[in-house]
Amino acid sequence: MSEKKMDAETAAEAALKTSKMSTDDVNLNQPKKNEKADARERELLDLAKKFKTNDFGKILLARHSCPEYDPNVKISRDEMRDILEAATTAPSSLNMQPWRFVVVDSDEGKAKLDKIVGPANHLKVKTASSIVMVFGDRKFYEQAAKINEATYEMGGFPKENQEFLTKFAQSYFPTLSEETKEEWIMHDCGLVEMALMLVARAHGYDTNPMDGFKKEPAAKLFDLDEKRYKPVLIVSMGKAKGHGRYCSRLSLDEVARFE
Repeated sequence: MSEKKMDAETAAEAALKTSKMSTDDVNLNQPKKNEKADARERELLDLAKKFKTNDFGKILLARHSCPEYDPNVKISRDEMRDILEAATTAPSSLNMQPWRFVVVDSDEGKAKLDKIVGPANHLKVKTASSIVMVFGDRKFYEQAAKINEATYEMGGFPKENQEFLTKFAQSYFPTLSEETKEEWIMHDCGLVEMALMLVARAHGYDTNPMDGFKKEPAAKLFDLDEKRYKPVLIVSMGKAKGHGRYCSRLSLDEVARFE
């Protein structure tokens, strides 16, 4: 068993002792939706009505990374809020939602961002309507009580689960090594990043995920606590100038197997 796995397991055992609860206290009965859950579902369906297309084949399979955008096409902040709202329905471990966003859409913001991106990304920053910087909150567990209370109020789980999951999160996550916490952040932020690009496509826009930027100054440059917020990825967004870049993929036999 790997050292990282042992670290997480040891922390989990300590958290259970601290919370004075066990996994036997979790109620596995099927949750019952209520009026709050129905209202939230209606809100999300209203967001879907704003999609330019609901053709999932076009959204997924016609998506290409965009090297340059039409600078005349602008995404309003209201529409960007709709895009982010839909994207944040992405799943996350224990529903902790560690992602945080900085949306760069002003000339001043772009000038700051341009200082830390690699040479291959200057044109994307210059021509994109918006650039979404994705950060991971290293103290995401501080939101556990709020998240679990809201889930309970929507009928997502019974009261005992709310109490257990909140105590567990508040006891477990602070004891993890920074490396393990960052691994947790990275895989959850990866889920929301893909959702973000697919929702942008549904709104008729193109995107390009960018890892080529200086990570160390990114948080401080945009007035975030650099010890708390880990820069993960940048996603440029706008209307492609011409066609997005076609890229080959490895064959399925090279990347998958059945057992």
